Amino acid sequence: MTDSAEEVERKLNKAYCPERQSAENPVLDYCKHLVFDKFKKIKVERASKFGGDVEFGSFGQLAGAFEEGKLHPLDLKKATAAYVNKMLEPTRKHFEKGKQRELLEKVEKLAVTR
Repeated sequence: MTDSAEEVERKLNKAYCPERQSAENPVLDYCKHLVFDKFKKIKVERASKFGGDVEFGSFGQLAGAFEEGKLHPLDLKKATAAYVNKMLEPTRKHFEKGKQRELLEKVEKLAVTR
């Protein structure tokens, strides 16, 4: 919840996302259960040499394009990271200062021991 935008991008870029496979694909799962729950459509920005920007109005459209190979895994990862970051921005701002920041710092210092 408190990862920086760069950290979210890094983690999603490393995520398992096999080309043309929608089953057991965590990046598509994020889109299905998080992104499309919050946003009515997803815009995937990409260079014109790769087909240009494309919008999807439903998870079915997105998954279908991915399964057909019309959407590259890296493009999906970048778009997913952008939307996850949009969702996390209010939380990041909430913990930027004051008592909330102090509480977050205390929680982050706690060590898990087993």
